[in-house]
Formats: sequence, structure tokens, C-alpha cells
Amino acid sequence: MLLIRIKCQLCENGRLKQPSFHDPLNPNKWKRCPYCDENGSIIIEAGVLAIAQYVAHLDDRKRRRFLELLGEQEINKEEQ
Repeated sequence: MLLIRIKCQLCENGRLKQPSFHDPLNPNKWKRCPYCDENGSIIIEAGVLAIAQYVAHLDDRKRRRFLELLGEQEINKEEQ
């Protein structure tokens, strides 16, 4: 499984956008987003398109190494 870090879609840098998440006793204070880290990012499983775009932007040396490692994984899977 490959994971990628993306910007949280539910908040703005850790501060929730939805009005229902406000503290009614202190409306100017935002509650912390439960889904992301302090940088406003979440980690999700990478889809095939995201992986393809990442590999397409690698330089030739890194792309070859990535494909070698992928090939080694396939060989190890067949041996089991």
C-alpha cells in the first residue's frame, strides 16, 4: 500500500470551516480538525493515477530504481 499526504478537504490549516464545529460559548475560537495534522494535511492511500503522475515526474535514475524495486516485489510474490 502506498500512502500520500494531501491537504485536508474539511478544514483550513487545521481550523474547521463548518459552523457546526464552532464553540458556541466562544464563537471566535475554532475547534481543532480531528482529521488532519497540525499542518492541515491528511494521509490517504494513493490511487493508481497519483502513483503514475509521481513516477512520470521522477528523473530517469529514480524512475529506473522505482521500476526495479517494483519488479523485485513481483518476483518475490511469485516465489511465495
